[in-house]
Amino acid sequence: MIGDKPLISPPDEISIPGRISFASQYPYMTGVHHLRLSIDKFNYPSSWAFVGIVSEGIRIEKTENSNYSNRSSFGWHLGRQSIIYDRQTSTSHDYDGRDIRSGDILTFIIDCDQNTIQMKNERTLYTHSIYINSSCCPFPWLFAVNFNYRNKDSMHLLK
Repeated sequence: MIGDKPLISPPDEISIPGRISFASQYPYMTGVHHLRLSIDKFNYPSSWAFVGIVSEGIRIEKTENSNYSNRSSFGWHLGRQSIIYDRQTSTSHDYDGRDIRSGDILTFIIDCDQNTIQMKNERTLYTHSIYINSSCCPFPWLFAVNFNYRNKDSMHLLK
């Protein structure tokens, strides 16, 4: 369960009150990998989450506006209208994560061979892909989640 205890902290995790972060224990370097994430509780519109990948060897950093980020992050903001890629946040990629609800199941495909990640909401059938710039996010990759636990949000990986 990702709402009670993190599975593993991302590299050099910085503890932030009210937030939970975890990264997969298995590093992805080759092949195509499928993961399913169940959104057990998500209090939209006050909730947010990041789901995607980070490079195993890149440290989490404090930015000038007192937020913490991993500069190798590539993925999506759930509950927001933005994606993270190439060290920037963008709202111009026809993605809207404001449609995430409790009970949704998200399928993730990590394609190391094609340098892409894909997310599909099984309820809405919306699918979104991001090309991974390997100079910003070198292998090995870790599947990563960061979310606001103050809202008692919870999610878990399905087998």
